[in-house]
Amino acid sequence: QPSDVKLYLNQYTPYDQTYYIDADSIVFGNFDNYNKFYVECQGYGSKGVDFPEMLWASMEDLHEHFELEDSVKIPAINSSFMYFEKKDFKVFELAQDIYENNKYDMRKAPQKWGRNMNQPDELYLNIALAKLDYKLKKETLVHYPLKGSGAKHIKQLKEEGKSILSFAGDGMNILPRGKEIYDRLM
Repeated sequence: QPSDVKLYLNQYTPYDQTYYIDADSIVFGNFDNYNKFYVECQGYGSKGVDFPEMLWASMEDLHEHFELEDSVKIPAINSSFMYFEKKDFKVFELAQDIYENNKYDMRKAPQKWGRNMNQPDELYLNIALAKLDYKLKKETLVHYPLKGSGAKHIKQLKEEGKSILSFAGDGMNILPRGKEIYDRLM
């Protein structure tokens, strides 16, 4: 399970401050201005509200399965790029505990992660962040050249504040133009 790695990043880093970047990413700009926990947040969802950014479950199902109060808002994150410090290890420790002791049934998930009902690390990080009441900004430094996102040049991405090009999902969802830009940068 890929979650067996990403949820345990706190145990793998020897540093007080850590930047984590997925291996399929290319850095083309500056991103070192963070001084507090950062992970890309696509928004927050609450019980009773349709929240398509949450790929792994309905808000109702998440609140029920993880025994969350109705008022708890759950972030939808993408963990391709993260910044964290030792003081943030509690996020990983809680996510690990939830993952080890209260796994979600991925057969119910509207979106599958991988081909074998893999457990997405983001699901457990989302719940840990919600339980710890972390406030995340809705911003991203990462551009994913997915179908529907439009093919963009690096200059345009920099103007939009992007610093990283990364793939998300399988190859079927990646724009051919995105692959060309990626290949040229490599």
